[in-house]
Amino acid sequence: MSLFQKKDLPLALMTILGVFILFAYYIPIPATTQASNTLTNWVGIMGTYTIFLGTITLVYRELQTVTKREMGWPASILFFIVLIAGTVLYFYSGGSGKEPYYTFFTTIFEPADGAIWSTLAFMVAGAFFRVFRIRTWESALLVIACVFVVLTNATIGEYIWPGFPQIGSWILQVPAFGAAKGSAICVALGAIVLGMRIILGYEKRVM
Repeated sequence: MSLFQKKDLPLALMTILGVFILFAYYIPIPATTQASNTLTNWVGIMGTYTIFLGTITLVYRELQTVTKREMGWPASILFFIVLIAGTVLYFYSGGSGKEPYYTFFTTIFEPADGAIWSTLAFMVAGAFFRVFRIRTWESALLVIACVFVVLTNATIGEYIWPGFPQIGSWILQVPAFGAAKGSAICVALGAIVLGMRIILGYEKRVM
């Protein structure tokens, strides 16, 4: 395959489709709108294919781990057991919300997911330790705000002083909400710039 087919042709196709979808969005002609909806549906189909391809890649990688007895290969065996059992139970049950697949999912996945998220408590504690080292007046304000928010969410905060929930709620609803909106605007502008770079062919890392 030539260099043109590897890079330039996909970029040209991406540019044409991107400009067409933008045109259909801002100039809603029935024919272009229908074609744009069809392309959007194709994106969903390609996303499903991507998940399928990722599953095959994951199975191949875990199979290599088991056959070569690499580090952690017993966990790979457990992966295959859960994968096969979940697949069989899903088709046997006839859907994700039916028994016995629902019980299988809630008794294995949800506790494991909760255990993984619980490990984030150590990261949060480490972040608090670094933040609470006050060196400037900005960090002092951050520490004070964190203390009020923590005591607002903790039940003991209201018993210590009834004003903690009021001040903490104001911090979350006014300055924190404003900062979140500013961050959302920055993310949106960054997405627009990145999309324009991809459409115009300047962003080649997507290839």
